[in-house]
Amino acid sequence: MHAHGLSLLLILLTLLSARVSAHEGTHEQILALTAAIEAEPTNARLYWERGELYRTHRNWDDALSDFAKAGELDPDLFEVDLGRARLYQALGYLHAAEHSAARYLLRVPHAAEAHRVRAELLVAIGRPRAGADAYTAALALPDGPTPEIYVARALALVSAGEPEQALGGLDEGLVRYGSPVVALQLLAIEIELEQERTDAALLRLEILSTSSPRQETWHARRGDILEGAGRLDEARHAYQQALAAIATLPPPRRRVDAMSTLESQLKVALERLKGGVS
Repeated sequence: MHAHGLSLLLILLTLLSARVSAHEGTHEQILALTAAIEAEPTNARLYWERGELYRTHRNWDDALSDFAKAGELDPDLFEVDLGRARLYQALGYLHAAEHSAARYLLRVPHAAEAHRVRAELLVAIGRPRAGADAYTAALALPDGPTPEIYVARALALVSAGEPEQALGGLDEGLVRYGSPVVALQLLAIEIELEQERTDAALLRLEILSTSSPRQETWHARRGDILEGAGRLDEARHAYQQALAAIATLPPPRRRVDAMSTLESQLKVALERLKGGVS
C-alpha cells in the first residue's frame, strides 16, 4: 500500500474509533439514566435527559416516548418543548417543530439558541420575514451573536425581498466585530451585485483584499465582477494582476490543485476577453 493510502487508512480508523467511543459513551449514559429512572420513576428531568440522549443518537421513537413521559410528569419542564422542536425538525415535521419552539420561547424568552432554532424553522416553512425577526431576537441576547446568525438573517431578508435591510444587518455585524468578517462581506458583495451596484461591490471587495496577504483570489474575483458589468478592459487588467500574483508564489504552492485550477481559469478568461473592448 502507498504511504498516502496508509495514512488515509489510519485517519479513517482513528475517526471510526472516535465514533465508536462516542457511541459507547452515549450507550453508557443511557444505561445510567435508565437505572436512575428505575430508582426515581416520577423524576421528569431524568426522562428528559435520556430523551435528549436518544435524540442526539437519532433514536427518534424512544426520544419521543421519553419527552412525552417527562411532559406528563412535569408540565412545567420547559426544556421538553425545545427537545421536541429539535426532534421534529430532524424528522421534517417543520410546523410541529416551530410550534414547540414557540411554546418554549413563551416561557423562556431569553434563550438565544431557541430563537435560532425557531428562525430556521420559520424560514423553512416559508416565513422568511418572521425568521429574520427571530434571528434578530437571538442577536439581541448576550450569548446570541455569531457571524453565522448574521449571515442567516441576511439570507432570510433577501428571501423576504428586503435586500437593503439584509445589507444593513451585515454591516451591523461587521461593525460589531470591528474587522472584516469574510463570510459577511462576501454575502454583502453578492447582494450588491444582485442589485446591480458594481462599484459598491468592488469597494467591499477592496476592504477584504486590503486585509489579506495574498491577492490572487481577490484580483480574480474583481475580474469576474468587472467582466459581468461589461467593463472588459478593467476585467482584463484584474485577471492579469491575478496571474502575476500567482507567478510570485513558490513552485510548491503554485502546484496546489486549487491554485492550478485558478491559474487555468484565469488564462481561459483572458483568452475569452482577447480583442474585447469596454
